[in-house]
Amino acid sequence: MLGYAEYVPPTYASVASWPLIIAFHGDGEQGTGNSTDIVKVDNNGLPKQVGADQWDAAHRFIVLSPQMNWSTRTAQHVHDFIQFAKANYKVDATRIYLTGLSGGGGPLYKYLDTYAGGEAAAVIPISAVYSFNTAAACGWKNVPVWFFHGASDTTVTSNNSKVAFDNLNACSPAPLVAPRFTEFTGVTHDAWTRTYSLSGMGTTVTSGRTAYSQSIYDWLLQYHR
Repeated sequence: MLGYAEYVPPTYASVASWPLIIAFHGDGEQGTGNSTDIVKVDNNGLPKQVGADQWDAAHRFIVLSPQMNWSTRTAQHVHDFIQFAKANYKVDATRIYLTGLSGGGGPLYKYLDTYAGGEAAAVIPISAVYSFNTAAACGWKNVPVWFFHGASDTTVTSNNSKVAFDNLNACSPAPLVAPRFTEFTGVTHDAWTRTYSLSGMGTTVTSGRTAYSQSIYDWLLQYHR
């Protein structure tokens, strides 16, 4: 079983079920999930913003962030972690959302590719490494996706999001929900802090890309399986 960081809302006990966000960390937070390694997960991405209370003001989600490494970043491990979450938390199984930053795109896309979208109700990859598995993309085309990337990212270039976005748009029939792609002008690799904290809302994006004009948390909650 993967070690993980956990957040449950203050009113968790009094509500029957909650939407779940599973957040996949980047390469810098890799580890085995032991007591020494697990603290790294809270140092970046959505867990960091949750810890600073700079995310969803209404605290409407359970947030779990499994710590993974090169050997555990697999579709099977993601699948098994979702089953664990459903068995051990008060999860609304129709509202399971996935997000991943940078190298966290690895397990996110592997899961979508392998399980044809699996149990994901919507996903948000940010500066994420893409699998470039063009043949598999149309298998999960009906999972709503909002890509975020920095236009000046040289670590994981925005082409990773562009190709994924283009692959989905090329599917026939077209996705039921058109994918979104927000590309922040002048931003390098860390496009996730401004996305998760909502501080990037209203900032400049590449011409023709989706403006960041809606909270990602409100956007997620529009969708269920």
